[in-house]
Amino acid sequence: MAAFIPVSGSAQSAGDVAFVGFNGDREDEIAIVSFINLTAGTNIYFRDEEWDESITSFGSGEGEITYTVPSGGISAGDVVIINPTTEAASDGGTVNETNSYNFGVSGDELYAYLGSDKDTPTTFLFAITTKSSWGANEIPSDLTDGITALPNIGGSANQDNGEYSGTRLGTISQLKSLIQYVSNEWITTNGIGDQDIEFDQTSFTLVDPPTVAFTTETFSVDENGTSIDLTVELVEASSTAVDVDVVFLSGSSTASAGDIDSYTTQTASFGSGAASGATETVTITLIDDTNFEGTERAVFRLQNNTAGSIVSPDVLTLTINDDDAPDIVINEILYDPNGDADGNGILDISDDEFIEFVNNESFDIDISGWTVYDDPILDLRHTFPSGTVIPANGALVLFGDDTVNPVGGFGGAVVQSSNESATLSLNNGGDTITLQDAEGNTVVSETYSGTQSDESITRDPDITGSFTDHSGATGSSTDFSPGTKIDGTAFGSATYAIGIRGSEGWRMISSPTSSTTFNDLFADIWTQGATGSDDPGGGDTQLSWNETTGTFTAPASMSDPMTPGKGYIVYVFEDDEFSTPGIQGGFPKVVSTDKAENNNFSIGITATDTDGGGISTDEQSTEGFNLLGNPFGTDLSVTALLDALEAADASAECKYSGMGS
Repeated sequence: MAAFIPVSGSAQSAGDVAFVGFNGDREDEIAIVSFINLTAGTNIYFRDEEWDESITSFGSGEGEITYTVPSGGISAGDVVIINPTTEAASDGGTVNETNSYNFGVSGDELYAYLGSDKDTPTTFLFAITTKSSWGANEIPSDLTDGITALPNIGGSANQDNGEYSGTRLGTISQLKSLIQYVSNEWITTNGIGDQDIEFDQTSFTLVDPPTVAFTTETFSVDENGTSIDLTVELVEASSTAVDVDVVFLSGSSTASAGDIDSYTTQTASFGSGAASGATETVTITLIDDTNFEGTERAVFRLQNNTAGSIVSPDVLTLTINDDDAPDIVINEILYDPNGDADGNGILDISDDEFIEFVNNESFDIDISGWTVYDDPILDLRHTFPSGTVIPANGALVLFGDDTVNPVGGFGGAVVQSSNESATLSLNNGGDTITLQDAEGNTVVSETYSGTQSDESITRDPDITGSFTDHSGATGSSTDFSPGTKIDGTAFGSATYAIGIRGSEGWRMISSPTSSTTFNDLFADIWTQGATGSDDPGGGDTQLSWNETTGTFTAPASMSDPMTPGKGYIVYVFEDDEFSTPGIQGGFPKVVSTDKAENNNFSIGITATDTDGGGISTDEQSTEGFNLLGNPFGTDLSVTALLDALEAADASAECKYSGMGS
């Protein structure tokens, strides 16, 4: 990839320098990128005061920053962070502040310009406003609205802080266009308290055209034996022909070459007359096998360009959704209870009915949105909530009536109760049970004859055998064994598991098990900020709330234990291996633990009078805010929790914000 270094000694015109960050909170830092080489001694001025083009003058009363390029100059693509409070620049350049520069947080303007007399600019370079649009006469004639004078940063007005967050690799024209795309390529913060952004100082890499890239970095298809096309774009042409190879990265993929018909490298070719935006495709043939493999990913990369440069996205992750049914077995059925199967101390022929499902695959299966029907009239009995996972070789027990909570360990199996009807309504005379996936495809269906009463029917041996009376099954000493094998031992190894769906972002999580470390729970996802994480120097991705200090705090090490009853917020990235090309993991993903469930324990709840004015009941106050989490593997009543808290301190007024039961 060839670097493109423009030859220029000082800023010349609008767009030679651009803003890539601003902080209205705390120290009012700004970040700029230069698209040309700047020689030592070049002065660039910054002012947060409204310009009036009708009289070609700034207003009065606002401050100004003068930044002087240090000895040795700076190279095109360099990012400089300028701090007016400390009068320092990240590159060692000189910074001087006059008249109390103060970038406002309720809508303000910021201009960058040249001029021997700072009060009468000779050339405007760039401007931004945090307002939704520029006012009359606020844009100097040197600048163009939406190109070198950007309004509505982040897509909404009056943002306190912002930073360009897009790619830093491309031609000058490409990168300038992305910086202008303020709705999608900028991140912003706004709200109560100091929320300034720690700017990225990574330089922009400026490259020569022609440039080529994939048109997308992700693509999802169903495994159906058809062919699909991957599209390569000539992003920026230069009257030069260019070829580029599309290579399958087997080492970065969970899909094998056999899943894509033993794909071999193909070449996308653009002639010298091709225009910017022209596209070429390479064809991938999917093999529709009969084995359930779960979601697989095939990663492709652009390589070996004959001219110009490859820009982002240069890697494409093809997600292949399996169309085969997983091996989930209906292993035990209790349709005529004569005992307290759900462990709540009450015999109820509706509540104690159950169906035991076993995941006979070697990997976890997320069954969110799957359904259970009572045939032959196809009555919907249950829809599995979002996040429901049957661990590899593990079990799930479905009881009747979700208004009654089952009590017990059930061998560590996932336990739920029918939520689409008051009972499973399993007929004593025989019935058909059907499990369907979220698309309505039948995963497994089982018909029983109804010849047994007062005990369950179970497969003997477990999983592979035929149904028989539980009391007569090999190794049995009971009439039923929900969640466990016939002899009472557990299925699988993971005791607790939960599926995380949707897109990357923050999740609220607590641990149901004792002596559980952050590494125990999150080793399979990308973590940052703690010793032993994937990126110890990265921003914190695991935080708990410290009520005394009123701040979120991060664990020092991944080996630190998670406190039972404490709630944590965890940032879950889509990619589980940033160091490997493409996206590994993706969504849905599963976190699990095989530790023992928490038993009796206590956790302190506090309220700190941080300002000396008494504990505030203001909704915006953090005084007395405690972030708690369910420390058990079963549902916990929020009402019962609040009652317990208020019983512990009769003067306490407890309120909560959250979801769940």
